Amino acid sequence: MKLFVGPYCSSNGQNIYLGTFMDETCSYPAPEGIFEQFNYGNSLPYSSENLIDDNCVSCKEPADEDENNNGDNDDEDKVLEVCERIYEDAGKCESGLADGVTYYPNTYACDLISGLKAPGGRTKSHSSVSASQVFVGIFAAATIVFGGVSAYLYQKAQRTNVDLSSSGGALA
Repeated sequence: MKLFVGPYCSSNGQNIYLGTFMDETCSYPAPEGIFEQFNYGNSLPYSSENLIDDNCVSCKEPADEDENNNGDNDDEDKVLEVCERIYEDAGKCESGLADGVTYYPNTYACDLISGLKAPGGRTKSHSSVSASQVFVGIFAAATIVFGGVSAYLYQKAQRTNVDLSSSGGALA
């Protein structure tokens, strides 16, 4: 049995936890307690506490910073360069913004963001029938059909057999 560990959002969408899943895309959660079962009772880190720290780091440039323009102190935006780069590299969905917020909204990541399975916590399979139950049903139906076909062919073969030895060997 392959198990996978991956992140998922809390039901309110405010926290990210680690969970155990049955597939590598982390779409089908594994049964509760399976991680502990295979890891000598140890619980999965960040399965009950937020993976992301709630403490914020300021992106505002300090007024007294002077690194000969290395820290991006002299530009007009008053935002640290590291924060600018993080924002520029991040996927964005800037649709529905008020007029004047941005002249060229970036909507390249809208499809990706809308396709994420959040909020709502772990996603469950919508079907109550597992793949093994489907295969058992198919196997049972195929066995019954093949059994019926073989019984029919056996009876047909018995009816068409002629016992020539009981006629005394005379041919008509």
